[in-house]
Amino acid sequence: MTAVHPVVRAHRSDGTAPLRRSVPRARRLPAALPVQELGQLRAVPVAGLDRVRALLQPSPAVKELTVPQLAVTAVGADRPGIVAAVARVLHDRGGNLEDSAMTILGGHFAIVLLVDTDDTPEILQDSLATATAELGLEVSVTPVSGQRSTAEATHLLSVYGTDKPGIVAGVTDAIARVGANITDLETQVIGEDDTPVYAMVIELVADDSAALETELGAACERLGVDHTLRTIDAETY
Repeated sequence: MTAVHPVVRAHRSDGTAPLRRSVPRARRLPAALPVQELGQLRAVPVAGLDRVRALLQPSPAVKELTVPQLAVTAVGADRPGIVAAVARVLHDRGGNLEDSAMTILGGHFAIVLLVDTDDTPEILQDSLATATAELGLEVSVTPVSGQRSTAEATHLLSVYGTDKPGIVAGVTDAIARVGANITDLETQVIGEDDTPVYAMVIELVADDSAALETELGAACERLGVDHTLRTIDAETY
């Protein structure tokens, strides 16, 4: 059985998560409870629960500042200027880039963005398509709903071996069987052309390290690949 080793992930001293590879997040909305109300809250007796609940409700200003989020995806042949063209449209239309992921896949540039904007999906997609027409991008814009996941990854999994079909399917199936949740997955074929090696790195959230290791060990043995599973520990600096 492969040992489970700790991996240290640094956190800021204020407890926030480390910065990821994306455009910095925008300024946060005002707190739901105005500072001037804190004194009143301390003075509220137990019987005044209705008043407490009222103070904890978001202020009208916060509700007015809340804007819908849209997911923007764009794929095209890799070339200079793609990110600049997309970002320029978002800026010109008053959009706020909340999160992003960008990568090159087989010579194609792929980008996924989470945007705060007052635009409808149709208007923003038309604007992006017009601005990036010369770049040959396939652009899609869809609304995003639901609460964001705040779970931090607890484990880091590395898988490597001879490139063959079924590695991703087999490994991710083992992860799903123990109820673990994948938060990030990257794959790459490395090595020489005549001896390609498939490498995969997965960040995931799992409650039972032993059960996860058992399932992964069996799956990787069937697939003929090696793996390393490590826990991710937070460190404050």
